[in-house]
Amino acid sequence: MPRATQPPPSSVRRVVRIVALVVSTGAALTSILSFAHAYGLLGEAPTSRLTVGDVEVTWIGLNPATDTITAVGDTVQLAATLTDRRGTTLVGAPVAWSSDEPGIAEVDARGRVVARAGGTAMIVAAAGVHMARANIVVMPRAVRVRLAADSGLRVGEGTTRAIDAHGVDRHGYSIVGRRVSWRVADTTIATVDSMGGVTGRSVGRTMITASVDDVGDSAPLEVVAVPASIALVTGAVLRAPAGSRVPQALVVRVLSARGAPAAGMVVRFEAPPEMGTLDPVEVKSDAGGLARSTWVLGPMPGRQHLTVSAVGLDSTLTLTAEADPVAANMRYERQDGATVGRVGEPLSEPINVRLTDSLGRSLADVPVAWLALDGGVVTPDGSRTDSLGEAHARWTLGPQRGTQRLRVQAGNARLAPPLTVTATANAGKAERLVVISGDKQTGRVDAVLDASIRLRAVDASGNPVSGARVMATPESGSTPDTATATDSSGVTRIHWRLGRAAGPQHLRLRVEGIAHAVGISAVARPGQATNLELTAPPASGVVGRPLGHPITARATDAYGNAVPDVPILFAPRSGRAAPRLRMTDAQGRASTQWTLGASSGEQSLAIAVPHTDARTVLTIVANSSRGSSQKSNR
Repeated sequence: MPRATQPPPSSVRRVVRIVALVVSTGAALTSILSFAHAYGLLGEAPTSRLTVGDVEVTWIGLNPATDTITAVGDTVQLAATLTDRRGTTLVGAPVAWSSDEPGIAEVDARGRVVARAGGTAMIVAAAGVHMARANIVVMPRAVRVRLAADSGLRVGEGTTRAIDAHGVDRHGYSIVGRRVSWRVADTTIATVDSMGGVTGRSVGRTMITASVDDVGDSAPLEVVAVPASIALVTGAVLRAPAGSRVPQALVVRVLSARGAPAAGMVVRFEAPPEMGTLDPVEVKSDAGGLARSTWVLGPMPGRQHLTVSAVGLDSTLTLTAEADPVAANMRYERQDGATVGRVGEPLSEPINVRLTDSLGRSLADVPVAWLALDGGVVTPDGSRTDSLGEAHARWTLGPQRGTQRLRVQAGNARLAPPLTVTATANAGKAERLVVISGDKQTGRVDAVLDASIRLRAVDASGNPVSGARVMATPESGSTPDTATATDSSGVTRIHWRLGRAAGPQHLRLRVEGIAHAVGISAVARPGQATNLELTAPPASGVVGRPLGHPITARATDAYGNAVPDVPILFAPRSGRAAPRLRMTDAQGRASTQWTLGASSGEQSLAIAVPHTDARTVLTIVANSSRGSSQKSNR
């Protein structure tokens, strides 16, 4: 880039002006001398002195024929010489002056040419049919450079800005179309192209120089940060009571395209009037790119918004604060809705709540929280009140029958009380039976158990169910009814008559419509011994000697069940029995050893269960030898 040159010294400028003055004066002097000579004022008198009206003009000339003007507004005087056919100069002949480019060089009626703009113009002098031409070149020369915003230029980091510079001649007129040379002192801060486009590279200050015709001018150039993004530094949760100041200050950071803090950026905080006030509204970012303001929320609860913008940044940042309702200015209105249902099932209609202020105006966009206090599930239609101030939720009741509670909380629980909604939860369908008492009893065969069997019908959550039909199916024995209904506490009683077979017995119970059954068991004891049976008594015996094998009796009840643990008395009418009294075993049997008496012939043994009708008599023949016969009487 060419270096700027210093303007010529004042002595040179004075010489240039004198030369231009001499040239102009010479042209005028030529015309004056010609006029004086023609009228005999100088030299010898001409042979003839003719007026223009009597003599024909045959030639016209201009002096100077070519000239150059170096500043717009400068003038040059052209002198026109007219002669007749004898070469005699004609004085006072009228001349018509014109310029083919009056925008470049303008000529008046006396031949005075004034430069208007750079370029070339032809000046024509006409007398009759004769014309003379002079070429005038207007070539302004810059004596200084006028640089736009000489006091200082600013360009954004990473952006390009066109800067205007042009030369100025000695009269202060701008020189248009002349090539300008550019130079930036520190190219790490900014660069400039041949057309004056300056691109900011990094934030800082430097000098820019523009040169025209070896004349230059310099100006300070500052590259400033350009905001590329703006972000919230304060915590994202902004919350305060409606009409109050948000506790934390609003702090945002402006960053440049390179991610560096952008200092000195004008940041604006703006909110609609109904959403509060900000102080300050406009502030410049500090060295860290930070800008701060405080926010006093509007009086209506709900979400409130403001926008943060930075001059030069197309996008904006939207901040949202939660304005909580306060107890003094909030009311709950309960809408119609079902409040009776079955446990574990949703109510047939939603729970509806409306929020208003103290004047009855709807409070829209207020957060509402729902909580089932006694179990169950709440499914809200939305997290906030709608445009009518209403909130709706579906309530599935908890597992316990009775009164259940639902808490509705609008806004912050520390600022406004909740609303409690109640519902009555009835038991659900009976799903199973629970045995209360009466299982695993012991009783006599073909007799009703001493204690009834008590059962409770419950739903899936274990709540008692009244009016449930309970079906009884005994595997042995019988019940008075095959179906009974539970009472208000969900309880029913079953009386079970055992079957006639001693041992374990079973009864199956279930809720009508439910396949799953509950099993009840009991042990049936045999009845009173009513019969005695002898097991293979001996056929004969030898007098005075024991029989060959014991006498075994089996006690049974009226249904043939063996009767254990009862005494059997063996009473011989002759001889002796050892033992005489024996308890029956688990199979109802008892044995004794009978030694016959000393007399031959029939001998008898009485066998009985004391205090019962169970008895029999065994009669055999006692021989003195081994041969014998047997006789048994009952």
